[in-house]
Order: sequence, then C-alpha cells, then structure tokens
Amino acid sequence: MPANDFLTEQEYNAYRLQALDMVRKHQSPTMADTLDALQLEIFENGGQGCYFFDMRGQRYFDAATGGGVFALGHANPAITEAVCAQVRKGALSTRAGFVPKQLELLQKLSEITPGHYQHGYIGSSGTEVIEAALRLARLTTGRPKVIGMEYSYHGMSIATISLTGIPYCQAGSPSQLQDAKIIPYGSLEAAADAIDDSTAAVILEPIQWAAGCRVASSEYLQGLRRLCDERGTMLILDEIQTGMGHTGTWFAAERAGIVPDILIIGKTLSGGAVPVAAIMYSEKIAQAEAQIPVFLNSTFAGNPLACTAALATIKFIQENDLLKRVEAISQFIDRQLLQLRQEYPDIIASQNGLGLMRCLIASAPQYGLLLSMFLQKEHHILLPSLSYNPAMLRLSPPYIASDAEIEKLFVSIGQVCHKLRTMGSEGIQQQLAQDRDKITAYLQKKKQLEHCP
Repeated sequence: MPANDFLTEQEYNAYRLQALDMVRKHQSPTMADTLDALQLEIFENGGQGCYFFDMRGQRYFDAATGGGVFALGHANPAITEAVCAQVRKGALSTRAGFVPKQLELLQKLSEITPGHYQHGYIGSSGTEVIEAALRLARLTTGRPKVIGMEYSYHGMSIATISLTGIPYCQAGSPSQLQDAKIIPYGSLEAAADAIDDSTAAVILEPIQWAAGCRVASSEYLQGLRRLCDERGTMLILDEIQTGMGHTGTWFAAERAGIVPDILIIGKTLSGGAVPVAAIMYSEKIAQAEAQIPVFLNSTFAGNPLACTAALATIKFIQENDLLKRVEAISQFIDRQLLQLRQEYPDIIASQNGLGLMRCLIASAPQYGLLLSMFLQKEHHILLPSLSYNPAMLRLSPPYIASDAEIEKLFVSIGQVCHKLRTMGSEGIQQQLAQDRDKITAYLQKKKQLEHCP
C-alpha cells in the first residue's frame, strides 16, 4: 500500500485517542479501556495478499483470515478488478427482471457442489441463508422440529442462536426458536434418539470452527445421512467455513461421500471483497418452494456486485489450482504441528482440524492467551484465541501463502513457545499480574482525571 495511506506516529497518537473514545461511546467502555491500557488495539487500514495493515503502516500476517473470508488474500487483484468493473456497470439491481450475474453464479455453484444441485438461493450473509435453509426444510417436510449440535455455531439471529450449541453465544437470548433441540456432536446414538417424525432437519458443520475445529468423521456423516433418509428428515450441512476448498476439496461433504439436502456456502465465496452466501438444494425442496411465490427474497440478496465477486473467486481458485495448494500447505502444517507438540508438550497440548481449518490447543488458558498476545505484539502475526476458551487458537492461513511465509509463521510460534517455557509458571503469573495492574492503574488515573476541575 502507498506510504501516504498511513499516519505518522504523532498523527496516529491523536487518532488513537479519538478512536478509543468512539469505542467507549458507541461500543464498549471496558474494551476501550483494556485495549488502551495494554496497547493491544489494531485499527485496520486495508490489506494486501497475506497481510493487513494498521493505521501506522505496520504489517500483520493474517493467520486466521476471518474464518476464511480472506482465504485468497486481502485485496486480491483479480477479484478487485472484477468487482470494480461491475461497480461501474451497476452494483445493485432493480430486481424488475433477472439479476445480472446471479444465474451465472448458480450455474457455477451447481458445477462445483457435490450432487450438482440445480437449485439455489444467493443471500448476503451466512445467518440469512441458514434462516432460508431452515424455512425450506420446514416447508418441504411440514414438520416443526430442527436439531443442532453441541458447540456448533450458525449465527446470531434468534433462529440460528437456537441451533448454536455454545452457551457463551446464547447468553442474553432467552427467547429462542421453539422446537429446536441440541444434541451431542459425533454421536449417532444421540441422533437416532432425537430424530423423529416431527423433525424437519438436522443441521451441523463438518468441522466445528468455533469449538476448536472438531472434525466429524466420515462414518458419522454417512450415518446421519442414512438416518435422515430413513426418517424423512432434511440433512443441512453448514459449509460456510469448510467450503470453497478449506479441506482440500471444494466441500467437506465430498470427503465423506455424502450429498446433503441443503448445502450452505459463505465466507470464502466473497473473495474477501463483497459479502455473499448461498444455499444449494435438492429437487424435492425446489418443488415445495415452487408452491409459494417469492418464498425467499431480500433487497440485496444475490446482487450483481456480490455475484461478480463470487464468480471471480471460483475462477481464481480453479485457474490457480488452489485445491492442490491447500493440500500441500496442510501437509506442511501437519509436520510443523507434530514438531511443535513434540518440542513443547508443556505449552501445546494437542491440535484439531483438517486442511486449513486448524486449532492449536494450549495446555492452559494463560498459555493460549499469551501465545496470541506475543505473536501479535512481537511478531505481528494474527492468531487469535477463542474468547470463551483462550486455550484454543484458530489457525486458517491464506491459500496463497508461500512456503516461506508458512515456515516463518511456525518459527514465530516456536519462538513464543520457547519464551513461555523460559518464563515458567511464575513468570507467566507475573506477566498476567502486570497486565491486570496496568488496567487497574489506567482506570484509577482515568477516574482522577474525570474528577479534575
């Protein structure tokens, strides 16, 4: 990025104070005070390739990619150029006729999805299309009940929270979807007990990203497919994060050899440029939908700009053979994670995941918290720990990362692990105590200034 896009140190210090005041006013005073005291804030200012920049021009390697949003990098030139060209023609549509690029995208998704679905709906977010999937399942079956999984994540609307099996996410939402049930992930016995003649759908992720990348076995997914077939229930596979190549195939369903009734797609589909998500579904569901005109509709759904970004994304993955690249990076990560666990078993307890959806499990929450913090502050690498379980760090590097960039990532992780070991339990407790003291001192000083005449 051009140097004149960034602020000088003096300019940044003034901007920082103003921006943190806005965070206090419009978002969270606690967040603003904590970031200010520990100097952990990042004010993003664009990105390029595998990196994003802050307002001072500091470059950070993006090892999480927003859960796959930036899997093809930040400001990918091929996607940016396609989007800019479409903006000049028209970003949105009157919807008086067929929306430009929407039919082309549905055709392309039909080509790359398992089962080659002929029907689909293009929306603007994962939550929106999951809501659409649930409505279609209920319409098709005439049944009310929907089943989700423990520690799943599907969104933050009333319906999707009802099927999100993470208590942390459900806090503050007592009024949830009726006839929703959460069952243990990976248990066919629990599924067999729960699926009955009132069940419209079972929804799950092949890899639970928000639960530390727990992977559903092929046997489990195949068993669910059989159970749903036997009991007339729709199987919905949420591949918002696994889809578009994260496991080395277009969709994780392919690895298990199954075709869900509804397949949900998002995040990477955007190319990191324009929000877009989609569902593809079976002929049986399409026939039920056809009985009710405009059953699925939204002002911005499947707009020309979003469809253009999605088409450019698919083209870029195909032309650059990125599914093979994902496999190559995945194999390298396997070796590096094994080496880390062997060298630092006191710091890294285990790892979960598949392909480029991984999670490092630290041996204690404080290790995960400090590992993420030191990587950000000292190595300029974004590898976030889970807010509700800091021992878990989610790793999902860009498909376009070079061997050297992935190697440097793991060298940095190793260096921070060595630092934590050198600090020892006593040093780590001192570090955490110092951080708490910084926050306390900051709040005391802030309180004194507020009472100054």
